Amino acid sequence: MFNNLKSKIKRKMKKFILTMLLALTAVFSVNAQTQSNYSGSSKFTDNVSAGVVGGVETNLNQWNWPQGAVAGIVINKEITPVFGVTLEGNTNINGLSNWSKPVTHFHCANTFDGISTYLTGRVNLTNAIWKYNGKPRKFEVEANAGPGYGFLLHNEYNALLVKAGLNLNYNVTDAWTIALRPAVVYDLSGTGSFNTERAIGQVTAGIVYHFKTSNGTRFFNKAKLYDQAEVDMLNGKINTLQKSLNDANATIEVMHDSLTKTNTLIETNEVTKMVYPKVQFKKGTAKIESTSMANIYDIADALKDVDGTIKVTGYASTEGSTRYNKELSLKRAVAVKNALIKAGVDASKIKTIGAGPVNKFSPDNLDLNRIVTTEK
Repeated sequence: MFNNLKSKIKRKMKKFILTMLLALTAVFSVNAQTQSNYSGSSKFTDNVSAGVVGGVETNLNQWNWPQGAVAGIVINKEITPVFGVTLEGNTNINGLSNWSKPVTHFHCANTFDGISTYLTGRVNLTNAIWKYNGKPRKFEVEANAGPGYGFLLHNEYNALLVKAGLNLNYNVTDAWTIALRPAVVYDLSGTGSFNTERAIGQVTAGIVYHFKTSNGTRFFNKAKLYDQAEVDMLNGKINTLQKSLNDANATIEVMHDSLTKTNTLIETNEVTKMVYPKVQFKKGTAKIESTSMANIYDIADALKDVDGTIKVTGYASTEGSTRYNKELSLKRAVAVKNALIKAGVDASKIKTIGAGPVNKFSPDNLDLNRIVTTEK
C-alpha cells in the first residue's frame, strides 16, 4: 500500500512539474515579445515583485469561519501591464485534516498541517478594461488562476490543486502594494463532478514590494511604436530636411565668399580713399605755409610706395568771384604737387584738380574750405 502511495505521488509530481515548465516557457516567450512594446521590460528580472501573505480558510461545504489559517510568500512577474504570473508557496496552520475534509475546530495536533505551492496566471482587469496609462493606478483589480500542488504532513495526503481568485490591490507608493486576496482552492485528485467538499475558500491579505526595473522606475513605461510606413515617411522627411540643410549651407558658403570679396573691396577702397593730412592755405594765396610742411612730408612718405594715380584736389572759400577761386584752387593743388615731387613722390602718379569755391568742409568757418586734399 505504501509503495502504491509513493507511485501515485510520483506520477502527480511529474504532472505538476511538467505543467510548471510549460507555464514558465510561455512566460519567457511572452516576455521576449513584450520588450519592444514597453521600456523597463528588456530583462527577465524587470517588473518583479515579492511579498508575504496571511489569512484564513474554510471548506466551502461548511461555512464555519475560520477553520484554519494560511500564510505564505508570493513572487510576481509582470509580463505586460495586463498579464503576469505568480509563484506562491503557502503553509496551512491548525486547520486541515485533508484537502476535502477540514477539521471541525481551529486547533489540532499539528501546528503546521500542510504545504502548497501554485503557479497562477494573472490578468489586470483594470488595465485590460481602461488601458494602461503609463503608470499603475492607485487601485487595481486582478483575476488569477493556475495549478498547484498540496501535501498534508500529518496524514501524507497529497493532491493536484487548482486555485482561482481576485487580487484587490491598493498601490500605496510605486514600491509598495497592499492586497486583499479572496480565492478558492479545489482538489483535482478526487473523482466525479465538482463537489464543494473538495473546495476551500481563502481570504488573505498581503504586502508586496516592487523592485526597480532597468528603466529606473518600478513599472512599465509605454514605448511609442511605429509601423514601417511611418518609419519610411519619417526617414523621407529627414532626408528632405537634410538636403535643404545642405543646400542652405552651400548658399551660406557662396554668400560668405561673396561677402569676403566685398569686404576686401571695401577695405581696398577705404585704403585708396584714405584721408591723408590736409594742407591748409591762407585767404587769397597758394603759398604753402611752413607749418603745413610736416603734413606734406607725411603725405609723401605714405604715397611713395603706392601704385596708381594720386589725386591732389585744391579748394577755395566762397568769397570773391567763382572764376578767381577756381584758378586759385588749381594753383593750390599744383603747389602741393610740386612739394610732393620734391619730397620724393613720382610726378607721373600725381593728378591735380581745381575744385573751385566750396563750403562743404565747413559752412560756418570759411578758413576750413581753403585746403588741398590728397586721395589714392
